[in-house]
Amino acid sequence: IRKIAVVLSSKQKGLAVVFTPNEGVLHPHSEIPITVTLYNNACGKFDDVFKSKIKGLAPFEFPISIRIDGSPIVIPEN
Repeated sequence: IRKIAVVLSSKQKGLAVVFTPNEGVLHPHSEIPITVTLYNNACGKFDDVFKSKIKGLAPFEFPISIRIDGSPIVIPEN
């Protein structure tokens, strides 16, 4: 989270997407819920491609499109 705060507090505007858990063991025929959290300091439409890598399988890519409306809230550090 600290890395995300540094990136978003820089002069650049953008979006950070965090997958939790971002690694672990996936047993055969099992499922693991993954939480997707978005952090942003800009509005707009963001398009990207995320890659999933599971040992023994070909990498899987999926497109993601995110639209953020409104004004971001800025909370001072102190």
